[in-house]
Amino acid sequence: MNCLYLICPTDHLETVINTVFKGRNYFYTSLGNNLPPDEHTIAQISAIIECNNIGRLTFILSERNRIVLDAVNDQNFIKITGLRNAYADLRRHQKITGNYPATSSSNALIISSYLHQKIKELQELLRNRFRTPLLIDGKLYSMKEKCFKPVYSDLLFLQTESLN
Repeated sequence: MNCLYLICPTDHLETVINTVFKGRNYFYTSLGNNLPPDEHTIAQISAIIECNNIGRLTFILSERNRIVLDAVNDQNFIKITGLRNAYADLRRHQKITGNYPATSSSNALIISSYLHQKIKELQELLRNRFRTPLLIDGKLYSMKEKCFKPVYSDLLFLQTESLN
């Protein structure tokens, strides 16, 4: 199956993806996987999907992604066009994941929560554009372990509410 990988250019993962995932791989890059939800971007992605018979879209971010690390720490790159909303989203995901015990790096939890949001947004934006439903998922890349991992389940990020 042809796959479109949505990646951050700061991770430099194209070669690794092509080595691990065989088949025809296509790439769409945006800083921190921050796809603007505008018609132009969605039209570009739709054209890539149609022209290349793509059946799967996969968001991938490194567990040590520079944009994510900057967003949740110093925010040195916040003035880069288009990153202000992504930084706000990542800070919100940092707060959401802050209540869970660290079973892995906190970055992996933040990125997983963030990618679940991106997956849902893209599913909604691409709904009804294609006859066949597209598979959209996310992966984390561990540079330390040199492997791809599935994002943590979105069930970890359900917010609880008291009915009392």
